[in-house]
Amino acid sequence: PKLNRSLNALADFLETHKEFVNAHMVDFFTKRHWENLVDAAIADELLSISDQVLSSFGTEEFFASTYVKEQKAPALTELLEAVKNHTLPALGACTEIDAAISRCTDDAVLSEAQLRLQEWCMSRKKNHEVAIMGNMIKSLGDQHDTRYVVDLGSGKGYLSGNLISAHAMTVLGIESAAGNNHRAETRFSKIERASRTRRNPSAVRNATVARLSAQDRSTDESAESCSDEGPTPPSGNGGGRFRTLTARVDEDFDLGEALKKSFQDEGIDDVILCGLHTCGDLATSALKLFVRCPRAKVLCLVGCCYHLTEEEFVSPQNGGKQFGFPMSQVLRKRKYVLGRNARMLAAQCAERNKEEKKVLPNSLFYRALLQLVLSEKLGNEAASLDQVKVGKLGSASSSFTDYVCRALNKLKLRHVGITPDEIRAYEEEYTKQLRRLTAFQQMRIAFAACVEALVLLDRLVYLLEQEAVTDAHIVRLFDPVTSPRCYALCAVKKTAREKL
Repeated sequence: PKLNRSLNALADFLETHKEFVNAHMVDFFTKRHWENLVDAAIADELLSISDQVLSSFGTEEFFASTYVKEQKAPALTELLEAVKNHTLPALGACTEIDAAISRCTDDAVLSEAQLRLQEWCMSRKKNHEVAIMGNMIKSLGDQHDTRYVVDLGSGKGYLSGNLISAHAMTVLGIESAAGNNHRAETRFSKIERASRTRRNPSAVRNATVARLSAQDRSTDESAESCSDEGPTPPSGNGGGRFRTLTARVDEDFDLGEALKKSFQDEGIDDVILCGLHTCGDLATSALKLFVRCPRAKVLCLVGCCYHLTEEEFVSPQNGGKQFGFPMSQVLRKRKYVLGRNARMLAAQCAERNKEEKKVLPNSLFYRALLQLVLSEKLGNEAASLDQVKVGKLGSASSSFTDYVCRALNKLKLRHVGITPDEIRAYEEEYTKQLRRLTAFQQMRIAFAACVEALVLLDRLVYLLEQEAVTDAHIVRLFDPVTSPRCYALCAVKKTAREKL
């Protein structure tokens, strides 16, 4: 099949650049990344281009630049064209939302009250995500004749609240943190009270919250802007119901039992599994749950935090553990290894970086230079510091000298003999290489879309390999500048009434 070929081609491409995408910026000076990982012709071109062109790597703006049109950087252009050709759109792995569902991006389909309700207590980013995904799930529910939704990793209930209040769907929010469930219930209670007060009480008589978790909920609600002491939200349609369940979703989780416990004897046959930015292996556990649970008929899932996904073939000692990558037989047969640093890279977004005009933070330069200082001052002892974390000292430091002093203190390395003059000498010498560091990082960010494409395409192919799944797609739901993790995996089982 075409998607299998695309997945293999993408895996081959990243295998060719595996050392580069797994490079850690901390080691830029100590492991001489510029000299060892950047082709000489590309290195020369990188140092000759403008900051504006450099910041456009990984976007269409780069290919529209005069630099490219006048063929001033042929080696770099060839590489970035290859990168572009191994992204989801170029591989033909993305499905456009059809006309019926595409209206979910149009605010005009929502009433003024619903819009105000969605905006209540949410950031612009979260409001963007919840409004679009809520309408997507509503459309899927209409197509497949189900009003029941299971929201995995439901957090504080933003998506659940939208599905209930704006779309009158019944939602079971499953979250491992009891405190988050408590906040979600509090938030929904306020919305329900506002609806009951401002609209016909009979229209929302059935809107109730069932608190299933008996765990201690001594969360300090006073710190939350959405607490009971906060402002009253605007009213919406109402009519939905909300249940919460404090549980960990893994390969042993029994969704049928959870539904029975939450909704008793309602005889639920079909549910939509959804998740908005389900983190790490929760996303892969959700896919496996969708496949094995007969009641789960429709899936709409947006994952994130790929670096928290466990890889199976990283170590031969991994036998018996549960893994989230690779999932497809295509990559499992290859015993494919992506690497944690590459998965960390997948969190970057070239479009957002360009739009926000982000520049290389001092902290990145400081941390790489600190590693060199430690390496040269500690000798063999520095090898044990490869994975050491100094935290966000960069923003709190007034200079590199201050940064080094803070880091040595935090790492309990005050015995390291280095004077302020020596520290300033390091900074003066290596500031000359700051341009190289910046260019190297921008090149890595350009590869981020390829790494994310591999993870998502692996999950899509896994779904299509399952006999029970009749239809599955990757759909871009969100504006990547507003919400960089913008792709949803949508799937339907054979027993569902219609295709996507």
